[in-house]
Amino acid sequence: MPAATLIWLAACNATLGTDTGDSSVTVPDSAGDTEDTTEVPDPPALCINEIMEDNETTLSDETGATPSWIELHNPERGEVSLAGWSLSDDLDEPDRHVFDEALSLPGLGFLVLYADDQPALGSHHLGFELSRLGGTLTLFDPDGVARDEGHWIDEWYSDVARARETDCCTTTPCWASVREGTPGESNEVHDIEDVPLLEAGSTWRYDDQGTSLGTTWREAGFDDSAWASGPSAMATTTRSRW
Repeated sequence: MPAATLIWLAACNATLGTDTGDSSVTVPDSAGDTEDTTEVPDPPALCINEIMEDNETTLSDETGATPSWIELHNPERGEVSLAGWSLSDDLDEPDRHVFDEALSLPGLGFLVLYADDQPALGSHHLGFELSRLGGTLTLFDPDGVARDEGHWIDEWYSDVARARETDCCTTTPCWASVREGTPGESNEVHDIEDVPLLEAGSTWRYDDQGTSLGTTWREAGFDDSAWASGPSAMATTTRSRW
């Protein structure tokens, strides 16, 4: 074979290389080196910003009902379509509520959703309710990757939200109890205080039977005389913004 043909074949092999199955795109630069030009955008930084399970007077939906509500926040400037995103209170069932293409979150915007198990009422209504005993909400992207989570607790009073102290904060501590919350608006900065619920050494009554008590035990006048009692080993406090 002529020498010129051998040189041409060698040049072709050097340019094409060997197929390794890598789908990334590379181009030669002026020095003959290659650089990866494939850019994978960062996922949207959406977050669960507020959760109110026991909503009695804070917020009403279009039917006049006062269901539990959840607020999502988009801290970035670009609008994000929620098509394919999902929200769930059960990690084993991440698709408990999958958003459709009708819903989006504008840049720097807030979105209030109703956890009332009434999705037929519209895209702002979720297909599940929140447990009165507390739990964890997880926000999944369209690929099923968990992007954020928020926790709510069994509050002592109605109309108290669990809210991030600043919008989409990730520091510790980040969540606090907020009277009435700020649905659809930025979480205002308030003074944070540790509110004592029980002083150390106080006598308290408790139920340790391991059965559900429902919610009647929180009502004024509830008879707890049959419960066990004893001294508190430590002070009990909660971080609150009022």
